[in-house]
Amino acid sequence: MEKSKISKIIKQTYKNFSEFKGVKPLIAARIIKPQTSIYRKLSMGSPKTAKKITTLKFKRKITTADRVELERILTITVDEKGRIVKTSMSR
Repeated sequence: MEKSKISKIIKQTYKNFSEFKGVKPLIAARIIKPQTSIYRKLSMGSPKTAKKITTLKFKRKITTADRVELERILTITVDEKGRIVKTSMSR
């Protein structure tokens, strides 16, 4: 994925999740191939292309009111067009 799209998503993340502002994400890219066995069971033609997914993982340690340190993790999954597919955050 292009750096410009990634930086745009990072800026959007800082805006929506202000507690992660200034945290540099861990970026991982992977290719998801279609599962032909499922398409065969459903009597569907298999998709022609594999999907390219990029994952941005933000990690930050937070201290609670009773002085317990917790690691807060925000994971954002993005497709090859730069659209956010999924956002998940730990407690």
